[in-house]
Amino acid sequence: MGKNGKLLSEPLTSSGKISYEKMLSQEGECITHVVGDSMLPLLKNRKSIVRVISVAERKPRKKDVVLYKHGDKYILHRILYMEDSAFIIRGDNNSYLERVPIAEIIGVMDGFYWRPFFPYISSRSVLYLCYVILLPVIRATRRMLIWVKRIMLHSL
Repeated sequence: MGKNGKLLSEPLTSSGKISYEKMLSQEGECITHVVGDSMLPLLKNRKSIVRVISVAERKPRKKDVVLYKHGDKYILHRILYMEDSAFIIRGDNNSYLERVPIAEIIGVMDGFYWRPFFPYISSRSVLYLCYVILLPVIRATRRMLIWVKRIMLHSL
């Protein structure tokens, strides 16, 4: 996921590329790398691997990380809350909010490998749920450290 949260590439099959929508409707799941930093510190650029399941398998809800398409890019961001018939979504490392209609959600992250050779972490595990609960504290601490760093650099 880049600044815009895009995934590395569309999934590959023996016959070539296939869209995430088609893969999720046919297989019910898709496993892929991510690109970018919009979901740091949870997902690492070109290192983390995510397993996304179709919305038919699991309905998206608050705090889930969901896959949707914006233009020609696939984006993986977290649901903050629901408003009318849309989700308000943001990448863990982003400051701006996005409004995504519920119908545009393609899949829900079921879990991930933080880095290759690390164990799989389910999005329903205690470790992951602790991260989700602590995310506001992590975000505030990070913003404070960036602010302090800027002050220190400008005072030199």
